Amino acid sequence: MDNKEYEDFYHENADRVFRFCYRLTGDRTKAEDIASEAFGICYLKFDNVRVESAQTTYLFRIVVRLWGNQQRKDRLATLVPFTRQPKEDHEMRLDLDVAIERLPSAQRVALILVKAEGMTHAETAEILGVPIGTIQSRVFQALKGVRKHLMATESKEITVEN
Repeated sequence: MDNKEYEDFYHENADRVFRFCYRLTGDRTKAEDIASEAFGICYLKFDNVRVESAQTTYLFRIVVRLWGNQQRKDRLATLVPFTRQPKEDHEMRLDLDVAIERLPSAQRVALILVKAEGMTHAETAEILGVPIGTIQSRVFQALKGVRKHLMATESKEITVEN
């Protein structure tokens, strides 16, 4: 194994993986733990996955599995901030954050991977182990749910102002 190659891979993906972990967990410590464990697992298998895009897909697949394992252990539904930088716990969340937090977890993960992380439907399908059509449907339903929530929030604000 070329340590320099893995080191470059780590530096190229560390921030992105942490942001994704943070969006999934809503907790900085849990996000750091999952990201660290995912990179550790990826390091052990790095030589077996040689294509750069496959390495990234493999890494995100590990993150999703670790998050699922953690959810089962904790038996908690966690909140997912949807910002480029993790927010501090004391900061107010935006309506968009709330709308995304309320989505079913399958829709939330698909939406974050496609819209926030910029992955293709095919990459997301490979990460989650489902057909591309399922990803397209989940993203569509997630966007529909977010829009519905935002429109309801907006109409409440207009009513309060009048």
